[in-house]
Amino acid sequence: MLQVTDFRQTRIYQEGHEEGLMKGREEAREMSVEEVVKKLLAKGMPIAEIAELTGLTPLQLRKLAKKPR
Repeated sequence: MLQVTDFRQTRIYQEGHEEGLMKGREEAREMSVEEVVKKLLAKGMPIAEIAELTGLTPLQLRKLAKKPR
């Protein structure tokens, strides 16, 4: 019979925990890019330049520009 004294030692917990950490990092990175894009748009930088620098498409940038802060 399997006995676990601490559920955090299980493989399933560890894999889920790592997946959660990676997702959190990805969301944080996306938020920071969104914030920078909004600031660049507010300063009047052309969408084409922002797209070139960020790797986002002009369509993605237009959607971000319409999003409320």
